[in-house]
Amino acid sequence: HDLDYDIDLYFKSIAAEPFLETIKDGKVSTPASETINGNKALVGEITGKIDQTPIYYKLGVVETPSSFYQIITWTRQDNKEQMESDMTHMIDSFKELPQIENEAPHPAVNTDSIKNSAP
Repeated sequence: HDLDYDIDLYFKSIAAEPFLETIKDGKVSTPASETINGNKALVGEITGKIDQTPIYYKLGVVETPSSFYQIITWTRQDNKEQMESDMTHMIDSFKELPQIENEAPHPAVNTDSIKNSAP
């Protein structure tokens, strides 16, 4: 596994931290550990205000063997009860598409930079 983060650090530092810097009175819940389509995941809630409007986010971070993915859903706090099950369903439906070998990015080789070691 060549990821530089574990999922807990990724959730806290990469996914949740930007919210706290951009919303007023931002609070992040302790995320719950889940398994989403066979992948380790953390799902947490973030509350705060944007322009005095109370906002509710449900944030999912999914770790696959090669990547971390963030699924961010949100609504106004007064719609939370009505929308939360849909938000959970969206996060729980995450699937990583198979990587097709020839579609993966390959760095171009600069032939000028290759030193010929033959005498």
